Amino acid sequence: MARGGIRGGARGRGGPMRGGIPPQIRRFPKYVPHMRHPFDYVLCENAFPRVAARPDEELYEQILLKRNEELTPSEQDLALIQGFVQKVQAVFDKLIVSSGDPEIDIDETRAVGSFKKGVAIKGEKSADLVIIFKSLPTKEAVSWVANKVLTEIKAGEAPRNKAGE
Repeated sequence: MARGGIRGGARGRGGPMRGGIPPQIRRFPKYVPHMRHPFDYVLCENAFPRVAARPDEELYEQILLKRNEELTPSEQDLALIQGFVQKVQAVFDKLIVSSGDPEIDIDETRAVGSFKKGVAIKGEKSADLVIIFKSLPTKEAVSWVANKVLTEIKAGEAPRNKAGE
């Protein structure tokens, strides 16, 4: 068969009927975004009645509240941890101001972790503090800071223990 035969017609390649219906005849509906919602059960809940009754959620709520009380630390524990964090922060503030050693140059300290975010768990009596040095810390610098904080905390607690006895 030669070109222009039965299948191609007289139009040849790329003629007006190549893509099917010519663009002058095609009719596309206008796009209306507010008319086309995805299927949402909540919007048409009345059309689909429930097969079973709603479960009683009061029991679940009581169980969750009880478990929350078991996991949440008491106000006394939180106050105790907060007081200790403030003592350690005060020691770090002294170190930031008075440290003359360039190796032990602390930039800042921050409280982080579950205690800071208020999601501490009962029985977990710890708080996380991050120490940011101005330069890369050495092992000796970290151990010196740890020992300094420990001695300062013990020195601050000693008079209170003697007065309490």
